[in-house]
Amino acid sequence: MSWDLFAFKKEGSFGTVAQARAEIERQLPVEWGGSFWCYYFGDGFTLEINIGSFDSQDDAPLDHISIEIHGDADPMPALLEIAATNGWILSDVE
Repeated sequence: MSWDLFAFKKEGSFGTVAQARAEIERQLPVEWGGSFWCYYFGDGFTLEINIGSFDSQDDAPLDHISIEIHGDADPMPALLEIAATNGWILSDVE
């Protein structure tokens, strides 16, 4: 199973790409696949978190984060924890 979410801040933006990266790293043990995407490997699911595009710079402003969810297990506890802790609103892309 695979599905996509967007994350937005309840108030304002995520700041810069570098600030969003630090926020994610404080909350989840992620593995970075590049400067703008990382993976969180949960029990039976994977979150692929994208915080920009291939040409994003650390100081680029960021208004949303995209999250691709893969696997059959329930990712919601991890997603809701990071969302509640950081003031994110999660929106299903479909």
